[in-house]
Amino acid sequence: MADKLMCPYCLDIGCIELKQDERQQYYACSKCNMRISSEYVNYPDIHREVVSAVGFRGHGKTVYFASLFNLMNDLADYWPGFYTLAADETSLDIVKNNSRMLMAGDLPVATPMNFPTPTIVKFSNMPRFGDRFFLFYDTSGEAYARQSAVIQHASFVRRSNSVILLVSLDDLERDDQKMHELLSAYIQGLTDLKGDPKKQHLIVVFSKADRLKTRLGDHREAWSYLEEGRLEMLGNGKMGRYIKKMKNISQDLKGYVKNELKETQFMNLATARFKSIEFSIISALGSQPSGNKLDGQTIPKRILDPLIWVIYKSEGVIQRNFI
Repeated sequence: MADKLMCPYCLDIGCIELKQDERQQYYACSKCNMRISSEYVNYPDIHREVVSAVGFRGHGKTVYFASLFNLMNDLADYWPGFYTLAADETSLDIVKNNSRMLMAGDLPVATPMNFPTPTIVKFSNMPRFGDRFFLFYDTSGEAYARQSAVIQHASFVRRSNSVILLVSLDDLERDDQKMHELLSAYIQGLTDLKGDPKKQHLIVVFSKADRLKTRLGDHREAWSYLEEGRLEMLGNGKMGRYIKKMKNISQDLKGYVKNELKETQFMNLATARFKSIEFSIISALGSQPSGNKLDGQTIPKRILDPLIWVIYKSEGVIQRNFI
């Protein structure tokens, strides 16, 4: 079965082989020669989700992943039998180190400009979703500023069923950037990588949303949804109702983008070129840090929503079960 899996490093399919040296047997990719963990290979029937967070530098991609990893222990209190397992030593180190940094009040350092090593984590016993392998890829925001950079540094996006577009509205204004520009560079790069945006679901995530109370104006439902983002709302048996609420908030934020942000061209481009488009609102920390230091304990809000959208939009999920 290993020969049908995707190599998480070079992203080719059908290249994982069982090899032997003088001491042991092991799995490796015949194309890139990277060793592949047995945990990743021994469960070929568990669905793989390539999680690619796209966004300009400083918009919160690395902090989002760090906060997500840090949340897993708390989530186990609400999902009976739930646990995560890093597939290899490198993935375990990334999860552990990011969690320790946040617990110590420090923010993770900016991601370097290179093709990232994936953080591979198996989630087990998720309500209604079961087991999933997640391959988290994080690379510098400069990788998404131009078409050529996407091709060189973010080629993993061609394997994504869904793409998470993280947008910090305050940082967009500060740097005089446009959502349409980011999406255009992504589509151009993906197309040159022989990927098809029409086969991808676009999930637009407003990050650092604890700053958005006054900006949301009449869209008070979205702000209330963010503020009430407690983990217990994801308790066992409530996933269907939770996703229904996510859909309502997505519709509200679509109206906000078109009518208040005046990003009509972005909306038209996204609607025309992607399989679907949804919106989320999150705060990875709960409050604004002072430089690279946190003022207190992190209080992440709605941070699981983008991941739930990724799973819900997956080809391996029957969506009518959540209606």
